[in-house]
Amino acid sequence: MPDRKRKNGDSVKEFLASASEARLEAERLRNKLKRLEAIATRTATAEQLAMLENMKAQSTEALIRAEKQEADVTEFLNLLPNAAYRAVLKLRYCEGLEWTGAPLQRTVQSEIAKVSPAYTYSERSIYRIHGEALRAARELYKEKQDGKM
Repeated sequence: MPDRKRKNGDSVKEFLASASEARLEAERLRNKLKRLEAIATRTATAEQLAMLENMKAQSTEALIRAEKQEADVTEFLNLLPNAAYRAVLKLRYCEGLEWTGAPLQRTVQSEIAKVSPAYTYSERSIYRIHGEALRAARELYKEKQDGKM
């Protein structure tokens, strides 16, 4: 299935997903670094040690970028007035939670219960909240881009 957020050019979805994407890239580099370190401890040539140092620097830079991007997205989401909107968007785009039914519903329920304990949401309601949250996020994003904030 094609990636709809890319196909539609939805800049808000791209911005929200950037935190998760940056975190995945940092994790990929960290795993690669661990493999290189394991190899280097057995047979470390000068070339391998140089490559290891380069990977350490790349991994550190990627981790810093990921942390900054996640902070930027979280700061943006915290500007949304509705706690349910913030929870659904954070889980979907920052945490990368897939729309797979019951796990999504249980996770959203538990997150929303932290701020709105009296409510429970069906899967359909979560999709509705997601749509409303994206509309609110798009308006906020546009305001930020237009310099009104």
